[in-house]
Amino acid sequence: MRSRWLLLPALFLCACSTTRSTSKQLSRVAKDWCLTIRASQVIPTYPLTEDLQVGDVFLVNTPLDQEIKQLESDGFLPLDNLIARVNTSGYNAFYNGAYGVNDTSVLPRQWQFPNPARTTSPVTDWANAPGAAFPSYTFQIKKGSGASLALPVQSVPIGLSLLHTASAYGTINIMSASTYGLAITELNPQINDWSASNRQFLAQYPPRKSEKKGKTQKVASYVRVVYRVFVAGGVNVSLISDSSTGFRGDAGASKAPTLFDGGSSTTTVNAADDYSKILSALNTSIASTALGANVQIASASSRSVAMNETFPRPLVVGYLAFDRMIDEAGILGPPIPTQARVSGKQYIEAAVSLASKDDTSRTRMEAWLNSDPAGNAPKFKTWLTQNGYDATKAPLYILGERWSTLRLAAIRDLQIP
Repeated sequence: MRSRWLLLPALFLCACSTTRSTSKQLSRVAKDWCLTIRASQVIPTYPLTEDLQVGDVFLVNTPLDQEIKQLESDGFLPLDNLIARVNTSGYNAFYNGAYGVNDTSVLPRQWQFPNPARTTSPVTDWANAPGAAFPSYTFQIKKGSGASLALPVQSVPIGLSLLHTASAYGTINIMSASTYGLAITELNPQINDWSASNRQFLAQYPPRKSEKKGKTQKVASYVRVVYRVFVAGGVNVSLISDSSTGFRGDAGASKAPTLFDGGSSTTTVNAADDYSKILSALNTSIASTALGANVQIASASSRSVAMNETFPRPLVVGYLAFDRMIDEAGILGPPIPTQARVSGKQYIEAAVSLASKDDTSRTRMEAWLNSDPAGNAPKFKTWLTQNGYDATKAPLYILGERWSTLRLAAIRDLQIP
């Protein structure tokens, strides 16, 4: 009895070691996928999603060094704090009327849900959007469960099950990729209008002090605005087994449907069988399962399988965005591309420092007020009140160093020269 109890710690340690190994492998496969997207100078989404579009605004209050560390560790940035979806405009002028875009276009809705609705494939109009392309993604997986959990496509675990192997090399090609977006100079004024109506909300996230290694530092919060997205209509997947166990007819992981009518799950491919009939039988069986509803086998052998997986509607695989710092008054600073911000702390701190030390705003405000005190002073006080500020503190806002971004917002809204 005592020996059994002595075995428990060893079994526990073994289980923990296996869990850590699997977790590490899952992270590696997911990160490699994301690095492929990042190689195209695009921030990856993980997992893939349809519900991300230009004008989505996220709150980012993670310290910059931690965000950089997270990006390098996981390969992607989380999109878990959506605070607004701004209905953007200006696409007709931006695309000069191309890609089916006009003054009444609502993107991406007109491509996602064409009117009238289609009942045959393709059910979307994404083929009319600007095209895009991505590099191939190659990977090695040693456990089938790892591939099914870490890769954001269904066809990999199906292929591994068909090959009856838990160890394989694979290649994924993103197909039918499209993109759309707006220039930062086109989108940023629309974000200004949104922020002007939400300054009380934004003011809840002013720069804060943080203690790190005995030093006090200032940590700012940002809004992250998506200005371009990239979608994919599907993927081509090729798998080559590095074992010799042979092709089997049990696809779908735990569901394991029979791929041959009247056959058993251990039926192997006979070279004399009609190849096209075999592929047809495989695709018919896979289509009958919820797991592989959009997967078609293009070719198969005892050691390899190639599949085409299409998404019901294209999914976002990556995006581009810009960040704007939130000051004490809830006013947003200048836009800085997210890629630049998370790739170099020195760059962003220098940019924020320049914005915070802007003294020309004070000079411009004073010159404007002095040019017509009776007319312009009431205009400024009215603007303060409309934006949730105490108009009796107007002199503080005009002269205070910490209020430079407020002055810049007033200069923009009141069209001060």
